[in-house]
Amino acid sequence: MAKQQLPVSKSLAALLRDRREQLNLTLREVEDRSRQFGDPIPFTTLGKVERGVVDLGFPRLNSLCKVYGISLQTAGDVLDLEHREPIEQRPVAVLEEEAAESWKRGDIRNAMAVLASIRTRTDLPAVERQQSLLHFAIVAGSLGRYQVSQSVIDDLLLEPPLPELLVRVLVQAAVCWHRRGCGEAALGFLSRAEHHLQPGDSAELAYVMHERASTLTSMGQLDEAEIAIEKALAAYRQAGKVHGESGALGVGIRIAACRQDHALAVERAQFALDHARSHHLQRLCCLRLIDKAKALIQLQRFADTWECLHEALVVAISEHDHAAQFYVYHARWRARLAEGDEEKALLELSAAQYAMRYVDAAGPEAWEIRSTLPGSTDLSTMEPQPS
Repeated sequence: MAKQQLPVSKSLAALLRDRREQLNLTLREVEDRSRQFGDPIPFTTLGKVERGVVDLGFPRLNSLCKVYGISLQTAGDVLDLEHREPIEQRPVAVLEEEAAESWKRGDIRNAMAVLASIRTRTDLPAVERQQSLLHFAIVAGSLGRYQVSQSVIDDLLLEPPLPELLVRVLVQAAVCWHRRGCGEAALGFLSRAEHHLQPGDSAELAYVMHERASTLTSMGQLDEAEIAIEKALAAYRQAGKVHGESGALGVGIRIAACRQDHALAVERAQFALDHARSHHLQRLCCLRLIDKAKALIQLQRFADTWECLHEALVVAISEHDHAAQFYVYHARWRARLAEGDEEKALLELSAAQYAMRYVDAAGPEAWEIRSTLPGSTDLSTMEPQPS
């Protein structure tokens, strides 16, 4: 069977060379270490690979990634750069903005190419490079791409993160584990983050308490979650972090919903919506409208429900935010089921199934929509489940 060929890539060559130098390994030492993962890779071949003149082939690339402790996904991201206009020297802030917009449009390939360009930048100070990767992970997670976010965070943890970034990296690791369904792992990361908090750092305390409250809510530990979210809100206000405060208000809505106090959930959602609107936080406005609609469904106030969901969809479409559109369609499907309108529910479900490609399947909403695909339970017997 012929060896699978990979395109000769200058960017991949630079990534492998830089990683070997970071590990302080000689080419001969890499050859020796490669033996444990299959046939050894001759040091002469490695030298040619680092000059970008020889293709390794997939099996050897796999072995070399294991030696260097980097993921094949990272290598694949770098290969994507070969098919784009060179972007390595563009300002990092521009790249971050481009990546965020690509996520919203659903242009995953472009977003990942931007990520790869940041990962392979050798002209950046370590703190700037790690800050950029952390920013990318947070944006990817906020738009529902938790697997991508976790991949970036895992690489940062292995570097390891610089001390000034450690707490935020640990918090984002907790976010990813929480949203992918493992609250215990999330709480473990948050415990370490709290251990590293500097006295008087209100912003980082807020990040830790916010995610702790969210995780505890998902685990049903609502009394502890209430305490944590009050601490988070107070810390955000002290730090002057308006966006964080507005986002944290969403946890209070979830707590009320989990207590089946839907009237309180509506009240809290309206307060959070007013807060987001007053600070022109469009994406949070969309999410709070969805939260309010979910509570209104439980109260069977369907006219108000549809008013909220219509506005939320307008915001999501105007912002080109495909992930937010998925959550709107999911809520619209729930509303149709609650109304007993199976025919229209099928239309909303079809829209949600299409939009699901823009979020990870690990989230509760995506899991619920995925369960309706062929071979699952008959729609007419399904009841919406709380997130």
